[in-house]
Amino acid sequence: RGERNPLFSLAYLALKHSGALDWNTGLGLSLSHQGNQHYIEFHHIFPKAELRKRGYERSEINEIANMAFVSGRANRRISNKLPSIYFPKLISERGAEALSAQAIPSDKSLWEIENYRSFLAARQALLEQRINAFVDASVARGQASELDDSDRI
Repeated sequence: RGERNPLFSLAYLALKHSGALDWNTGLGLSLSHQGNQHYIEFHHIFPKAELRKRGYERSEINEIANMAFVSGRANRRISNKLPSIYFPKLISERGAEALSAQAIPSDKSLWEIENYRSFLAARQALLEQRINAFVDASVARGQASELDDSDRI
C-alpha cells in the first residue's frame, strides 16, 4: 500500500502520536514547521533506485512500510543511501529511539537490501501495532468510535 492509501496518513498520525522525531533536527513530527528544510516529507527507507536495480515491483518499492516521515533536509541528507549505511550513523547521532519511534525494526540484518522483504514484513507488524494503539487511544479519548475486531488492521 502506497502513499495514496488512507493507511498512509493513519501511519503518519500513529507515529506522530507515539513520539516519532525528525531524523535531522530531533523535533517531533509536525505539519506546521516553517521553512522548506523542515516540511515533513516521506522518505523511502530503502532507496527506490537500488530496489529497482534488484527487480522489485513498484508496489513493493512504494510500500508504506518502506517510508519514514522526516524533514526535507533529512530526506536530502540521506539521499539514496542504504539503511545499512545511514542507520548506524543516525543511531550514533540521535540514539536507537530515533528508529524505534518510527517503528523501524532494530534487527540489523533487516537493514540489508537482500532482506528487504523481511524488513517490510517486520515493519508492517510494527506499524500495525502503532496504528491499533493510536486508534485505541483515540477511542479512549472519545475522538473515534470503538472498532470491533473485524475493523482492526
